[in-house]
Amino acid sequence: MTRKHQPYSIEVQEDRLNSYVQSQTGWRGAMRFSDDVFGGITDRPELQRALAAARAALIDVLLVYRVDRFSWNLRDMAMLLDELDACGVVFRSATEPFDTATPMGRMLVQMLGMFAQLGRTPSSTA
Repeated sequence: MTRKHQPYSIEVQEDRLNSYVQSQTGWRGAMRFSDDVFGGITDRPELQRALAAARAALIDVLLVYRVDRFSWNLRDMAMLLDELDACGVVFRSATEPFDTATPMGRMLVQMLGMFAQLGRTPSSTA
């Protein structure tokens, strides 16, 4: 069985991201960061490489397939978004309509982060 036909395989995500970049006026794909490690941790090689590119001003937008592919932890997400913001890098999703350059977009991405965390938290049986 090949992963290519799974709805969230790396290949499908990359295709969607490439299509999104092509649909945006003036955009071009400058760098690609492909993590196949879960978004529950921030110590992921490709995430760290993306942050290093942001710090070095090599990118101005960090585009992800979905917020839950970026981080499952709201606290980590807020920290990562703050770091990107300090570097002048806008965070965007190819499948979710928000723009972190605006206060409403920042609120929406945090709400999506809460849902990502909720979706990964085991439910209690109290």
